[in-house]
Amino acid sequence: MGRYSNFALAGAAPLQMSRAAADRAAAFLRVINDLKSALPSTILRRAPPKRKGAALHVHSSAQFLGGFAGGSLAIIAASAAGIAGAYSVAAALSAIWLIMAIGLRTAEDAGARHTQHPTT
Repeated sequence: MGRYSNFALAGAAPLQMSRAAADRAAAFLRVINDLKSALPSTILRRAPPKRKGAALHVHSSAQFLGGFAGGSLAIIAASAAGIAGAYSVAAALSAIWLIMAIGLRTAEDAGARHTQHPTT
């Protein structure tokens, strides 16, 4: 089967996985890894020069706190409602994040709003 054929959750029997599913999981993890490494450079390119350090600090703190809070919340949800409950909480939080992200403006949009002069 290959090196990705057996996955197990803590305290659960190993999950037998097809080669295609294992390849999809490996591709997903590769994409996540690429995104995690690309995000700091994107922040550095988009942040105003005087706020680059603060922007990276906020990103780093949010990443750390998100890992802690996400793991803790997953354990609480899984113990209360099983693995389906943990996935439901993750889906709900993802939907909330998506709704919030849709309303975000880019730095260019925010700067353009402040530089427009009223017409008379």
